[in-house]
Amino acid sequence: MSTGVRTAIDTNAQGPKSIETDGLKVVQHSIREQIEADRYDAKVNNRNKSKLPIRVGRFKPGSAAR
Repeated sequence: MSTGVRTAIDTNAQGPKSIETDGLKVVQHSIREQIEADRYDAKVNNRNKSKLPIRVGRFKPGSAAR
């Protein structure tokens, strides 16, 4: 988990799940949903970073340096 996401999840855990003021109601995602979203994001980022670079080239037979 990245530190920014961990801090956001900790802050959301300390606050209320929902709040209503002047007829306006705001509901947060559950902590479980936030953690699952963070795990999914980490998995997607790791999948993209783990690919090895592929180089395509042509080899000429007998062209070794002498």
